[in-house]
Amino acid sequence: SPISDRVDVSNLLNKTVDLKFISNTKGQDYVDTLSRAMVSFNKCIADDINYRIFETLACKTALVTNVVPDLDKLFVLDQDLATYSSTKEMIGICQWLKRDEKARKQIAASGYKRVVENHTYDHRANLLCEIIDKHTV
Repeated sequence: SPISDRVDVSNLLNKTVDLKFISNTKGQDYVDTLSRAMVSFNKCIADDINYRIFETLACKTALVTNVVPDLDKLFVLDQDLATYSSTKEMIGICQWLKRDEKARKQIAASGYKRVVENHTYDHRANLLCEIIDKHTV
């Protein structure tokens, strides 16, 4: 979504790595777009871990995203997804993944595996039930 500084970042990546900015895609079109992408790019607005992270990885697509608090508790950074902390890192990682098909595929496969094993709605519901069971007298 084109909020905060995402438009500026998208324009910069368009100039440096030929990023295609796609917005307002929903439903199956969104899934198909993510699935066809060579790499997907994300920029969290604040200290959030947004849905795009999980959705992209579930589509078996490599993801580049900024580092946010607790992301490392859910994923192995730079194995399940590629992370950046600065504009220079962001551009470098995008350039690297654009030309390194093997790395893209490894990140996409690792991210997909992590999401399917740990971050589905079923997994979350089961975890919540376990927590409730432990605290029920």
